[in-house]
Order: sequence, then structure tokens, then C-alpha cells
Amino acid sequence: MPIINSRHSFLYFKIKEKNMNNSLLKSGWIHALVMGLIAYPLASIVDKLVAVNEDVNILAFTCLMMLSSSFILLVIAGPGKLTKESLKTPHTWIYGILETITVAVGIMIMVYISATEAAALSRTTAFFALGISLLFLNQPVNKAELIGSGFLIFGFMLVINGMDIPIETKGLVILLIIVKNILQASKKITAEVHKTNRKSKTFKEDLRIVGIVMGVTSVIVSATFVLLAIFQNSYNLTIHQDIPTIMDFLNFETFVLAFISGIILLSLNKYLEFYVSKTLGAKYLMAMASLQLVGVYFLEVILSNFGILEMKVFSPESILALSIIFIGNIIIAMSGFMKDLSFIKRGEKQDTLANLDGNFIEEEDDFDLVKLNLANLLNLYNTDSKKLSTDIEIDRIVLDNIVNYDYGEFKIENKIAKKINDFASQYVATKDKLTKAHNRYYLDHLANSLFKKNELFNLYYLDLNKFKPINDKYGHEAGDHVLAETVAKLNELENFNNLVFRVGEDEFVLLQIGNIEQKLEDLITQTIEVPVEYQEIPLEISTSIGQVSSENYDNLEDMLKDADRLMFEHKKS
Repeated sequence: MPIINSRHSFLYFKIKEKNMNNSLLKSGWIHALVMGLIAYPLASIVDKLVAVNEDVNILAFTCLMMLSSSFILLVIAGPGKLTKESLKTPHTWIYGILETITVAVGIMIMVYISATEAAALSRTTAFFALGISLLFLNQPVNKAELIGSGFLIFGFMLVINGMDIPIETKGLVILLIIVKNILQASKKITAEVHKTNRKSKTFKEDLRIVGIVMGVTSVIVSATFVLLAIFQNSYNLTIHQDIPTIMDFLNFETFVLAFISGIILLSLNKYLEFYVSKTLGAKYLMAMASLQLVGVYFLEVILSNFGILEMKVFSPESILALSIIFIGNIIIAMSGFMKDLSFIKRGEKQDTLANLDGNFIEEEDDFDLVKLNLANLLNLYNTDSKKLSTDIEIDRIVLDNIVNYDYGEFKIENKIAKKINDFASQYVATKDKLTKAHNRYYLDHLANSLFKKNELFNLYYLDLNKFKPINDKYGHEAGDHVLAETVAKLNELENFNNLVFRVGEDEFVLLQIGNIEQKLEDLITQTIEVPVEYQEIPLEISTSIGQVSSENYDNLEDMLKDADRLMFEHKKS
């Protein structure tokens, strides 16, 4: 048998640590940190530098920057999957329209308030994202998020009260700010629910989808402002001083700055934004975006020391308001991280749209898993779908449809699938009816999960000796009692608690996860050899064991085959 020494033990914990780090990376929180502390602040500084350049129109710069970001994203991603689907999905076009309206409303706001006030108020978007996510995505709001929202509202009111504008104008400004924040939140939620963004499985697919979205967005935004420029020029009107002219779009300096910023900064920002949207959700994305305040401050300090940018001076009132808004966002973000932490430790991730009506399973494998779980449940409920429907709180007609239709003929909502899978996992579908040991189906599921997470484990294959004579002499009831009591004794062992599987009439598999350098054949043998009382008769059995370790394998079938062979060798010896 393979031996695991202290070096293997060290490697086991290193692999486990690496697995958790990978889960943290995939969860989106690292992406959100990079976005909030680096990507967004760099983009803000570039926007400020462009804004003070009198030769460059900021809106023409923005349009050209979007085009260049789309270009570089699509070049890196290349042609491939989800291209046509991304172009056809309404979410792509909705995002572009929302971006256009957001830019327009932002211009209107800047007529009335300072850039600092606008920046502070824009950081309250997480509050609106929470509300929209609750109303339209069925995402519950917890106490911490309510407390964070209270901070955001308080900070919002401080900024509004501190504005040095006529009282009659404040009402319009508040309305415009609310509209802009709702648009911003809606834009991020559109990225969260974007159909192909959620289907994307690889880095290149992510880039390709974002490239297509930015291409469509740049066309919509650019077309809007080009048409406005033509209208202004044709009728000799000035709709707004920041509306670009045709010459602004053709300005060489604008083109160069926009091209460089687009391929380096905006492409990174949009990739991070879409990735964080689908992994964390819009509300936590907007909360993490508040870290931009910290990043911008440090960049301004550095650049002001070199005379590149003038350091902004904040009033005590502005500092207080910004601090309160920042704290509110951090409370919301930390609430999301704490909810995610248990999933990260298990190498899993939350589905932000799990509670959304009309959100359906896309993959055939996921569909088949739900059907399998439901079939197991119905088998253990003796095909009584009415009773199962009551216990699981799912309409009986829905259950019958899942049983009767195949993939492509019927759609299963994600929240229904989650309910069935959770019910099956927690209660009966994975258990042997007689012994209450897990069945082979659950053994396959758990072992595959451990292999995917690179988590090492020992497998013990057991065959009970002297069991047939008990059946023959005392009857099947006695044999059934011995099997059930044996499983109960094994489950009481700390190393195998809830990790006992029945794979044959008198054959069992035990999994030992963690501390695998410790071999437990003797403990198993001693436990099984303790006589089982049946009608005051002590019934004795023993066992033959074959043991293998997963470090030498990449699949369960090979492990079972070798463990079975070793068990027979033990039985013969």
C-alpha cells in the first residue's frame, strides 16, 4: 500500500492552501480590490488630466477611448464562442443605451455642482444597487447592508446640505443625482445578468464578451454625440459647452490619448467590472468601487509632488461626508465578503441570481443532475410526488414536468434546481434506505468534488466476513440489523463521521479526508469485530479491507478497482 510521509502531509496542506487561494481569486474579490484601488483610480486621474487639457474635448475623448478598448479586447480574445450570441442579446444593447444616458445626465449635473460633490454623490450608488437587486433579482438585504445604507443616506444628505446653490436648484440636482445613480446601478446589474457574460467559462471568452459590449456601447455613445455635433453645427446652436464638434473627434491629440487610455485602462476597467458583476453582483461591485477614493487620493499625492497634478483641498464638511459614505460602502462590501467566505473555503461560489424568477439552467449536465436527484427522491418517497411536493415546497406539476421532459424540451429555474439539489443533498436521495449509509451516487459526487479541489483522501474498501451465515441461520432481519448497526458504529468514528458508503450487499467504502498519513485499518477492524446484539444474541462479524490513497489516482473508478483487489488479497491471506 502507498505510504504517506510527513512530506506528503506538508504537500497536502500546501495543496489545500493553494485551492483556497484559487477559490478566492475566482470569487471576484481580488478583481474587485484591483478595480477599486488601482484600475478605477488610474482612470480617474487620466480623466482629470484630460479635462484640464484645453485642446481635448472630454466627450470626444470618451467616445474614442471606448472604441479603442473594444478594439484591443477583441484583438486579444480573437474570434470564437459567444460572439453572435453577445451581439444578439438585449443586455448588450441595454448596457450601451444606459451608458449613453448616464454620460448625458452626468454632463447636466456638472452644470450645478463641483466635481468633488459629484464624486461623493456617485459613491452612494451601492444603496440604489441594493434596492434594485432586492426588487428585481430577489436578493435579500441583511442587517449589515441596512446599516451601510444608513451611512450612505446620511453622507448623501450631508453633501446635499453643504451645496452652495439656490434652494430651488437643489431639488433638480437631487433628482438628477438619483436618476444618475439609478442608471449607474442599472448598468452594473445589466452586466450582472448579461446572458453571455454569465455563460462565459474562460478568460478569452470574458474578454470577447466585454469587447463586443464596449463596441456596441461606443457606437451608440459616439453616434449620439456625433449627431448632436452635426445638429449644433447645422443650426449654429450650443446645446451644451461640452458637446463635441466634428473637429473634436478628428483632433490628433485626442485620438492618441484616447487610443492609449482605451487599450490600457478602459479595457482593464471594463473586464474587471463585468467579471466582478457576475461573481459578486452589482451591489458589492459598487461598494468596492468606493475604494477608488483611497486610490485617487494616494495617486494625487504622488503626482502633486512631481508637479503633474494639483492636489485637491477638501473642506472639513467634504471630508466628513466622504468618510461616512466610504464607511457605509465598506460595511456593505464586508457583509458580502463574510457571506462568500464559507463558499470560498469549500472551493465554491454563490450564484447571485439563484433567487431570480425566470433565470433558467443553461447547461445540460446541470439539468441532468436535477433530474437524477429528483428521481432518487421520488424513489425514496415511493413515487409519491404529492408528498414530496409538500415537503420540498415545489408545485407538483413542476416536479412532474422535470421527470417527464428532457433537456431542450423544458426549462428548470435555477431557484427550483437549487431547492431540489439542496433537499436531495441534505435528506434522503444520497442515503441507503436500510443502513442510512450514503449510496454510490453520493460517493461518486463527493469523490469527484475532492479530485476537482485537489484535496487528498484515503479510501477503504470493506467486505464483511461471516455475514452470510448470519443471514442463513437467523434470517434477513438479523442480517439487516447487523448491517445497520455496523454502519452506525463506523459513523461514530471521528475520522469517518458521515463518510460511510454502501456499495454492495455487505460491501462498504469509507473515506478519510485529512490527516491521511494516519492509517486506520486496525481501528476499523476492531470496531466491526465488536459483537452486535440481536434479540439478546451476540452476532460476530469481521472484515477484509483494501486501502488506497488518492495522491496516486485521478479518478474514483481506478481507486475502487485497486482497493477491491487489495481487499480480496487481504481476504485470502
